Amino acid sequence: MSAGGDWITFLQSSSSEDPLNKLWAWSASSGQTKVIADLETLIDNGSGETISREELARRERVREIGAGIVSYSANGHSPNIAFASNQSLFKIGIESSEVSDFTLGRDIFDPQISPNGNLIAYVSEGQLRYVDENGNDHAVTRPKKAKVIWCR
Repeated sequence: MSAGGDWITFLQSSSSEDPLNKLWAWSASSGQTKVIADLETLIDNGSGETISREELARRERVREIGAGIVSYSANGHSPNIAFASNQSLFKIGIESSEVSDFTLGRDIFDPQISPNGNLIAYVSEGQLRYVDENGNDHAVTRPKKAKVIWCR
């Protein structure tokens, strides 16, 4: 649910023949439903999606069979939603549908949006990292010799 309480977000494909999940929002006040994120329009018509080892393992654990957007991070205090695909982090405004694409060139696992919606934390190559509102990428932790694997 959005910060103002009007929008409820969910994942769903456009039809039973469409294998790609899109991110949708439903307005409690108007009863209208809209697509706020669709990988087909965000990345090369959705055809070039690559999935990291960590994401494949997560999908196997939860028996996720969908494609497209399969998970996202929302916070009841934030006006934004975050999700990852193709080595990019996406931040979407729930009400505005404004998209910020932070292409990082690295595998991204388990993105989580901050309560104010400005920061997105994620795991990559055993490091806990975050991206600020300007797209600057920061390392929070640096693993020593042993590879650290973070998961929920």
